[in-house]
Amino acid sequence: MDISENAEELAREFAEDGVKYVHLNHEGARSLSGRSLIGSGLARSDVRQWLVSMASAGYYTYKSDDGSSRLCHEDRLRSIWQAYTKGLLEVSSAGVFYSLAGPEVTEKPDYVYVILSAMGNDIFTHSLNRFYVQNYQHIGSAVGRNNWVLRVADVGGVLGSFYLPTSFNPENANRIQALLIKVADRAGVDRRKVVIVGSSKGATGAAYHALHLGSSMVAVDPILEDTYYEEKQKDCHFTRGGIFLEAKEHVFEKFDGSFERDGTVRLAITSRNSPQFNPVSSFFERLRIPVLICNDKTIKDHPDVAKVTHRIVMSIATSIMAGLPLPSQSQIVR
Repeated sequence: MDISENAEELAREFAEDGVKYVHLNHEGARSLSGRSLIGSGLARSDVRQWLVSMASAGYYTYKSDDGSSRLCHEDRLRSIWQAYTKGLLEVSSAGVFYSLAGPEVTEKPDYVYVILSAMGNDIFTHSLNRFYVQNYQHIGSAVGRNNWVLRVADVGGVLGSFYLPTSFNPENANRIQALLIKVADRAGVDRRKVVIVGSSKGATGAAYHALHLGSSMVAVDPILEDTYYEEKQKDCHFTRGGIFLEAKEHVFEKFDGSFERDGTVRLAITSRNSPQFNPVSSFFERLRIPVLICNDKTIKDHPDVAKVTHRIVMSIATSIMAGLPLPSQSQIVR
């Protein structure tokens, strides 16, 4: 296919006809040389429309060069995603990709730690591994080998689904929660001892699913609204155009504080230097969930928060495991 063709109409036709792979020819197209198709989507409206239309129909880029890009339908990811074909990922009966460490230990776990992926350093990569960034890689050794660690991939959209419902998969959140419940039941662990950890879009998912499931969480500078990135950052997360059913503002305004609290540990982390500070602090304070505000001067922007507070997150994770007291009110941390 050529990039000049009507992407929305073609995506609909492809889905109806059961097309599984799309080869997009953009050889000679202006402003694409040396850039990934996803990266070019920031500057070119026609490229953006292609990406959004295809993702809305379940097609994701997996290969790109100067002359062409290739997309694969979600139900063929098992055939081409090397993380799966090499056995690094499993897939649930509902189609959620994940990895699980811990079941080989015979002792019953005390906790299940769930790690949700942030965006990688190169957010515009065409690699399918953009959906599976392994943050907090050493959390397993930090919390003890008798506790399970579940990592859930974030398949959907152009850069990820933020672990939320999408137009292509309205049941995405339910699929993810079903996996978390299944793993907790298999481990014999109460939902309150499921600790969902994430930063950035992973923290978006951590907040959403922990509050829905009555689980514990550590959410590092979650993205709770789309306005900043749409208006100030050229919609670099590709949230406009129909991929998502609702803006994050509307998703999170529905939480009213009427959720399970007893026996859970819930903490949010942010920084005054992050553009997410106001939405993060106001959301969690409204729900009476403590917010730890990191005042480290090396934090200059949103991506710095996760990097700088990594040690804090690991300390919280080990403190939960050890039963040590954690803050019950918002406070400044270093």
